[in-house]
Parts: sequence; C-alpha cells; structure tokens
Amino acid sequence: MSRWIDFRMERQRVVTGPTKIAAVLDEAVLRRLVGGPSTMKKQLEHLGTLSRRPNVDIRVLPSELALHAGMDGAFTVFSLPPPYPAVAYIENLGGRLYMEAPKSERFVRAYDRLTEAALDVHASAELIAKIAEELS
Repeated sequence: MSRWIDFRMERQRVVTGPTKIAAVLDEAVLRRLVGGPSTMKKQLEHLGTLSRRPNVDIRVLPSELALHAGMDGAFTVFSLPPPYPAVAYIENLGGRLYMEAPKSERFVRAYDRLTEAALDVHASAELIAKIAEELS
C-alpha cells in the first residue's frame, strides 16, 4: 500500500512541470466530505490554487446533469506526442489496466463529451471556491 501512496505523491509533482493536466470532476466528489469539513476545505482550496496554474485545466460536471459520459467510472487519458496514440488508464477493484489504440479511442471520445458538458474553467473555479466557502 505504501508503494501506491508514494507513487501518487510523485504523480502530484507533475503539476509543477510543463506537462498539461486537464481534469473533469463530478460535482458530487467536491461535496463528499472525505476526512471531514476542515480537510475537505483544504483540498478544495488546493484545487483552486492548482486551477490558476497555466498548465492545469480543471472543469466541473454540475450535479444537474443526470447522465454523462463518465457514468461508467473514472478513467485517465494520456495524450502523447505524435506518432504515439493516446493511452487510457482505468483503476478499480478489479485492478489496473492500460489500453492503447484502438481501445483507448472510446475513452478519448468520452473525455471530449465530458469536457463539452462540464462548466468552463472559470465557472468551475468559482464553484469549487463556493463549495469550499460553504465548509467554513
């Protein structure tokens, strides 16, 4: 377990580099009080700080959306420089799986649909700040 925590902590360092990071978060995960109100407020404030970085794009799917392309679970898409195709990554109770083209293409399309359905970057940042403020 410690190895996975170390891996995830190392992944967070990517944010400070030139790599572009784009995420679409369901509003429900921003409202779920993991660790209690104080911890959640700090995490939301951290997201707000990250969202101001030029290489970070955070968008929120508002809870008013009944159905969306991410209903089957979380996934990550790694867009690589040409000639390499995108790679999709899923992690769940069944394990961890990387998928290359052509299987990764459906994840790329799903991500595009999620981005279209989500609030824009500025409205997302405002919603994240509002939810954090509600925890005060």
